Amino acid sequence: RSSDLPEKEKAAILALQLKERSVRHTELIIITMLSNAVAQFKKYKCPRMKSHLTVQMGEECYQANDYSKALKLLDYVMCDYRSERWWTLLTSILATALKCAYLMAQLKEYITYSLELLGRASTLKDDQKDRKST
Repeated sequence: RSSDLPEKEKAAILALQLKERSVRHTELIIITMLSNAVAQFKKYKCPRMKSHLTVQMGEECYQANDYSKALKLLDYVMCDYRSERWWTLLTSILATALKCAYLMAQLKEYITYSLELLGRASTLKDDQKDRKST
């Protein structure tokens, strides 16, 4: 328990916790680890796992405000998801790609992703499509 610790130890723990908050895990650790995992799955010819981890990398890049890299990674996977007709997964990453395009002010991509989200293959509910179209 923390009440049993000496004051110096408590101060040290608090200092470490404060220092830990300032570490950018996304850029330093998570994206690197995901990238290594993608390389492994590519090496052993596991395309679906590679795609899944690439989406996770794209979402981590989005969280780290690296929208350009996020869009590039997601776009790569969207091609696979379209050809395999995985509409639910495609819809999910299209929404993130749309946000990236908006935040980067890429009008062409924004319109393309918007139209695709409004299309028949999208698994968005009608009320969600109505909100996106207005």
